[in-house]
Amino acid sequence: MIIRLDAIPEKEYHGTIQTVSSVAASLERNSPLRYFTCDVNITDAGRDLKRIRPGMNLRADVVLQKYDSCFVVPAGAVTYREREKDYVVFVKQGDRFVPRPVQTGLSSHGEAVILSGVEEGELIALSNPYETRKLYLPDFSKAATQDGRGMPGGMPPGGMMRRMMGGGGR
Repeated sequence: MIIRLDAIPEKEYHGTIQTVSSVAASLERNSPLRYFTCDVNITDAGRDLKRIRPGMNLRADVVLQKYDSCFVVPAGAVTYREREKDYVVFVKQGDRFVPRPVQTGLSSHGEAVILSGVEEGELIALSNPYETRKLYLPDFSKAATQDGRGMPGGMPPGGMMRRMMGGGGR
């Protein structure tokens, strides 16, 4: 994992997680965000060992898997087909998108890893283009009218503007 200590922001270290707390703690009162306290072994502290103390806050990128060659796409671009029991992306062919089975790797933070099934330069849809979505539009069919003459604020019957009393409309 790649470690950045809050107290030494100019340096990057590497290490491993030794233990993880079994209970999540709150970042702030009434906050839905939680964190787990971890014990970390920094493997390349070197000369900075005197500056590093137990209990320091850090930020870390934990590498779960390394791939020699892959594509990272938005997770919404990958669709699971229940009947075929496979994952597909929709690749542009001509003027339409066609499903193409892919082998996936790990996914997180809204991204998915594609190990095989697409080639560099191919265009893929960012979501399933054939998935139906409901649009929620206002129902104008019950809009009120004034005695069948249209909506308020229009011209008065006869099409002529009336002169306002008190000098208005001149």
